[in-house]
Amino acid sequence: MEKVDKICVLARSSPLDKLLMVKCLKQKGHVVAVTGDGTNDAPALKEADIGLSMGIQGTEVAKESSDIVILDDNFASVATVLRWGRCVYNNIQKFIQFQLTVNVAALVINFVAAVSAGEVPLTAVQLLWVTLIMNTLGALALATEQPAQELMEKNPVGLVGIKDPCRPGVKKAVDDCQRAGVNIKMITGDNVFTARAIAIECGILKPGAENIIGAVVEGEEFRNYSQEQRMEKVDKICVLARSSPLDKLLMVKCLKQKGHVVAVTGDGTNDAPALKEADIGLSMGIQGTEVAKESSDIVILDDNFASVATVLRWGRCVYNNIQKFIQFQLTVNVAALVINFVAAVSAGEVPLTAVQLLWVTLIMNTLGALALATEQPAQELMEKNPVGRTETLITNIIQSQNEKYVGMHTFVPEMKMKSPCLEGSKNAILP
Repeated sequence: MEKVDKICVLARSSPLDKLLMVKCLKQKGHVVAVTGDGTNDAPALKEADIGLSMGIQGTEVAKESSDIVILDDNFASVATVLRWGRCVYNNIQKFIQFQLTVNVAALVINFVAAVSAGEVPLTAVQLLWVTLIMNTLGALALATEQPAQELMEKNPVGLVGIKDPCRPGVKKAVDDCQRAGVNIKMITGDNVFTARAIAIECGILKPGAENIIGAVVEGEEFRNYSQEQRMEKVDKICVLARSSPLDKLLMVKCLKQKGHVVAVTGDGTNDAPALKEADIGLSMGIQGTEVAKESSDIVILDDNFASVATVLRWGRCVYNNIQKFIQFQLTVNVAALVINFVAAVSAGEVPLTAVQLLWVTLIMNTLGALALATEQPAQELMEKNPVGRTETLITNIIQSQNEKYVGMHTFVPEMKMKSPCLEGSKNAILP
């Protein structure tokens, strides 16, 4: 109550914050008008003295909760509403003043005449006719009076803007993900204009890309596509505005059917189906609901989108380390087995017993696992293209390198070398 008059911008706000702001302003005696277009704006629109919803982008719940529907979804219309509202109020005052003047004057004339002359100049019927004509002409005159500009210069009006700006670091995180080959799509319940502006601010839409046909689509339009149309256009969509939970789920399913690996972020209960359907579901640890957290695979503890880039970097690091470890294991173990097999066939005895092989394997596995597990993710990992869903863990490059290394470890030790220190002894197999 103490600080509410000083607040000009309320950022990172929730529907409850908007409702609390309206209640506080009303308790302080202010006349409060609220604009909104979403279902979550309905409580504030209902609580406000004047609720103004959007006629085009506004939901039915928002329209039913409001007093005035702005047909063109233009904030400039709020000034028009204000001007006409003041005009109507001013005209009502004029009409009351006019009625009081005429009717009281007529009654006083009749009363004085009746007392002094003993008769009235106007009968009851004549008085009714005069009142009817004057009321009609006065109402018509005031109803057709246009609002004057000076009405807007009286009693200064304060406007409170509520904006949800991008967090610091989000634009850089989006840029990092895009450079890593990750295609980011924004699915929001905001209207097209708000969604487009936020997407440009975040870097999801590049300047000029918003004019590309199919880059920004409304949820209703996407929902009404046939399955073939959705599959054809889903890759081009960058922003899905005015979307419902069903639209988000449809988007995930279409992208998965096209072979993409899909990651979804969400914090609400209605995000749960999409989080569950996605290959990787990322929920928010602070603002996220319990349903969203249970449906996700990863919980972002700081609710910061910049953490998605960190998840991506570490995920690629782990995948890369697994490939390295498999390559290392194949090289060492296959080489050891081939050496033992060839030695057993050619010399009749093995250079390493089963226990020795187990010890070598145990030591090499432990040291190799520790070395790769503690390796930090390198920046060049974010400059590689993502691995597709059908990509094999052991690539052709790894296979060719394994063959080369196994050959080196197998055939080089089998070269018979005569050493001066081994004179009189048989040629040895070098370890």
